[in-house]
Amino acid sequence: MYSHELNQRISKFVFLIDRLKYGKGRYLYAVLFFIILISASAVMGTYFYQKSVITKKENILKSYFEQKGSNSFDLVNPGSAAMDIPKSDAGNISDSSQTKSGIAADILPGGKATEEDNGVLLAENKQLIKVYICGCVKNPGVYELAEGSRVVDLEELCGGFTEDACIEAVNLAAILSDAQKIYIPSETEVSQQGINLYKDMLTAGSTDGNKDSKDSGSDTLIKKININFASSEELISLPGIGEQIAKNIIDYRNQYGAFNVKEDLKNVKGIGEKKFEQIKDLISV
Repeated sequence: MYSHELNQRISKFVFLIDRLKYGKGRYLYAVLFFIILISASAVMGTYFYQKSVITKKENILKSYFEQKGSNSFDLVNPGSAAMDIPKSDAGNISDSSQTKSGIAADILPGGKATEEDNGVLLAENKQLIKVYICGCVKNPGVYELAEGSRVVDLEELCGGFTEDACIEAVNLAAILSDAQKIYIPSETEVSQQGINLYKDMLTAGSTDGNKDSKDSGSDTLIKKININFASSEELISLPGIGEQIAKNIIDYRNQYGAFNVKEDLKNVKGIGEKKFEQIKDLISV
């Protein structure tokens, strides 16, 4: 009797354990199934949503480039890889590793282009010039700018001056011309007043520079005294220039900045038309 009751109690206990075991298992499997189902639905939903967004963007880009291809603008942006350049032009651009462009523009309605660097608006038919800048600049080379640009615009394109550049020796407001060369001297060079370092600054390639730099049709540059950097001793070496006039030239230069053209020298006290005619072929700016 005792053994029979014990067996019944054990059987009930085992039955209870099995019931709890299998009941819990079914619940767990159901929960896992729903989690997997919800996750799969979320993944599929995300996939189709992203696909829809990508398709819309592709259509927008396709429409943009098709519309852009119908415009007949000829603007070059070498600082960006997202610009198609005709093969005939690409060959000319690659001739010099120093050739860079100052036209970083996006086409806008109305036939205008905006330059992000300096906010300059260029008309589609605006004439461009090429200017070479070297010396104490971060990125020396040949740059392309709009006609009428100034030295300060060229400074922005080349990345600015180096720390040892003598900015006071350069007229940042000077208007640039095609094929012009700009040399930025260092503080040391200016303090030493080495005339040979500046003899062709702001003259090479320009109209006045070509006239001043050729001797009787020869292409050989004449070494002239640059009145923007000449020391008192160098100025005195010019005919008719004494210590006082040399001092007047240096004082004028310090007060008003560099001479833009040689004729500006006539504004200096002590230099009239006659004296200017004596030295005009021996000086440069």
